[in-house]
Amino acid sequence: MSHYMAQKKLAVFDFDQTFVKEDTDSWAMKVRPEVQLKQIEPSACWTEYMQYVFEQVHQAGCTKEEMVEHMVRLVPFPGLGDALEAITRSGAMAIIVSDSNSVFIDAILQKQGLRHYFSAIITNPAHCDERGQLQIQRCHAHSCPRCLPHAPNMCKGTLLKEYISANGPFSHVVYSGDGEGDACPSLALGSQDVVFARRGFRLAEALSASAELKATLHVIDFESLGSYLQSYFSV
Repeated sequence: MSHYMAQKKLAVFDFDQTFVKEDTDSWAMKVRPEVQLKQIEPSACWTEYMQYVFEQVHQAGCTKEEMVEHMVRLVPFPGLGDALEAITRSGAMAIIVSDSNSVFIDAILQKQGLRHYFSAIITNPAHCDERGQLQIQRCHAHSCPRCLPHAPNMCKGTLLKEYISANGPFSHVVYSGDGEGDACPSLALGSQDVVFARRGFRLAEALSASAELKATLHVIDFESLGSYLQSYFSV
């Protein structure tokens, strides 16, 4: 194994409420405020619910262009562009693992000129059909007991493990996230790794109370996430 491979680091980002301040799915529901959406059933998969949302706003006349224009109003937290530059300059890799979808994430990153910094975007695949309606699919099938109850479409722990197996090894993993789905990959990290959890959100609460966590935990306001990452990857 080369010294470079042994020292290679990986920066992992959730997207909703981590890379951008808002939740992209909740934001999408606001594209046509006049559309009355039914509440999601407790046992329903969120991915299927978003397919229902896309159908309803499309029937109300929302085009692909209108949805994309609406979505790209979302911007990254301050300093994340500079942080990505520092990550790349250090020789590390950056990926996104998100329960959003490929259309939303790609549109925002392209608008901000940041897409090229990411080696992979692991998310629910989406596309616009010939009518201009968004179609979304589950990211993958899994049997993780921690994630299955709230996210039958995605286990971020499994997906991150698969990515590292195919592209690693990595000397350090730096994970940034906010939600319940980010607990599984965070708890799988080792003592050499770091987790940045957004203050006041579910991930910080879950990890602060966990005896399983081996990685170093920093609970921070994500207005400062870019600065923290710049410092970490500049060492």
